[in-house]
Amino acid sequence: MTVVNFFEKNLQALEKHQPHVARWLKDQRIDRELRLITNRWRSPDWPLASGKGLFEAIPPRVIYESWVPKEKAHLSATIIVGCNLGYGLNHVLTRTPNAHKVFVVEPRAEMMAACLGQNDYSQVFKINRLFFLPPDLGYLRKAVFQQLCLQHEFGDIFLRQDIPSQQIGPEYMFWAQRCTEVLTDLRVEMNTLRESQDTMVKNELDNFQRAMKDGSISYLKNKAEGLSAVILAAGPSLNTHARLMLKHPATALYASAFQLLPALQRYRLKPHLCMAIDFTDALRRVYDRLDKNWARSIPLVYSCKVTPGVVQAYPGPTLPVWTTGGLGTAIWRGKEPVLNSGRNVGIALIRFLNWCGVKRLFLVGFDFAWQGEFTHVKGHLASESRFHFDPKRHLKLKNKKGETVFSNPTFITALRTVEAELKNIRAEVFNIYGGYATIAGAPEITWEEAVSSGLLNSDSDRLKHFSMKLSERQPSTPPLLEAKSSQWTESLGFARKRLEKLFRRAKNNQKEIKASLDQLLIFLTQDPLYHPYLVAEIRRLAGLIFTGNGYGAKDLSECNDIIQRALDKVREMDQKLEARPTSLRGLKTAF
Repeated sequence: MTVVNFFEKNLQALEKHQPHVARWLKDQRIDRELRLITNRWRSPDWPLASGKGLFEAIPPRVIYESWVPKEKAHLSATIIVGCNLGYGLNHVLTRTPNAHKVFVVEPRAEMMAACLGQNDYSQVFKINRLFFLPPDLGYLRKAVFQQLCLQHEFGDIFLRQDIPSQQIGPEYMFWAQRCTEVLTDLRVEMNTLRESQDTMVKNELDNFQRAMKDGSISYLKNKAEGLSAVILAAGPSLNTHARLMLKHPATALYASAFQLLPALQRYRLKPHLCMAIDFTDALRRVYDRLDKNWARSIPLVYSCKVTPGVVQAYPGPTLPVWTTGGLGTAIWRGKEPVLNSGRNVGIALIRFLNWCGVKRLFLVGFDFAWQGEFTHVKGHLASESRFHFDPKRHLKLKNKKGETVFSNPTFITALRTVEAELKNIRAEVFNIYGGYATIAGAPEITWEEAVSSGLLNSDSDRLKHFSMKLSERQPSTPPLLEAKSSQWTESLGFARKRLEKLFRRAKNNQKEIKASLDQLLIFLTQDPLYHPYLVAEIRRLAGLIFTGNGYGAKDLSECNDIIQRALDKVREMDQKLEARPTSLRGLKTAF
């Protein structure tokens, strides 16, 4: 029995609808004449090294019976790790509606080929219902974040680990864990957007004039060339390493998070710069334990999403940096650096210092795990509470010595982001290992070894020059922005009237209402400057469209509220950004 029955037809469909997957499959140069066996259940099976099949012990129908969602199937999606010959995949496809998306992560090309050879998927590829994913973490993350946000918010995303496939090799467990981490990251991202996007963008608006006065950081690009840099993070190992750094000093550039300053103050370790990216009011509490005179000489690089009061209270030099996910990309495209902070100040510092051109990076306190009662270094805000293990929120891991350490999904997600980042930066990176999690791509080294080998030493004049640059200010030219609130008021006024007319006979106008809502969604998402502040309204409208199953009077009220909130935000942005009126040629209208 061969596996080529439907392979060519499926490959042609993949080349049209999922070309990245088709290219990967072709590049693997698989043997298309792989042979199958017939198991004792008289069904096609994949032969194991033992000669038995994957399904020799249990028939497929028993294994996959629980894979079909009982509720909200049309609003949900399934991610399958391991496709075997398609038994589990087919079970889901044939028992869920077409609105239910299915993603298949298959690390072995020959298994993907076997599945594609046994089943005709050309039609479900055509309607964008089924997606095969190669073993590529970046591609997996992109697919999940781009296509499953609505399913996460309004339905469920089911992660199904194919147990029979796990007999083939350990890579299936590996990719199941990667999927779990990506879905955790999606949950954090979506929760942040839902709860905090308005706050972050409002902070950017309120910080706008301050950022214009503080100036540009573009002059810092590559100004740290040749320097060795130490990034101090808040892991518990910093308690030990801080003493070693004092005992064995090095001529390196030191950087830390703003919220770590009180802990560093305890150890008399003064960094050359600190960074703040947290948009919450919790950062204000840092001042409760910080000696402002001690911090006066430390430049603060702050994300424009930070609460304005934190920046205003800072005693030293302040340098603004625009970060992705807000107004910065649209305002400064091609003019100013826009940093992807990765929602983690340690990651943001790695990217910032690499952009500044440092030669080497030493990670200190990047533990991503802990032992004992405390998750962070003494003096950090998070060290106020004691750790108590909760299996629903925490993970048990093993360190290099085989000892049990604890972590959580957020820490592990940050760890994976750091590991992915290290593959792309030019700086050489070392991990001053603290006894907790290891970091792929950052070889472990002790502080004493780094000092004695000279890796930590930098030219003192060059270090002094960069330190002086951090305290300088380069004037920033305010952007010329177009005020669009009057045009939006007119266009959305038409949209409101059109919807009110359709909703008077809603039962007879369901298609027209759906089409009008689709047009309104396109209108709200069209402007890259306004889009970040309108995320909440866009999500509400997208949810109304995605879950809509008959529109009625309550939906009109929801639409009117979305329109009014969008208008209020556009007017606020025009005012705070000091945008200038314009004719706005080319603006798309809602109707």
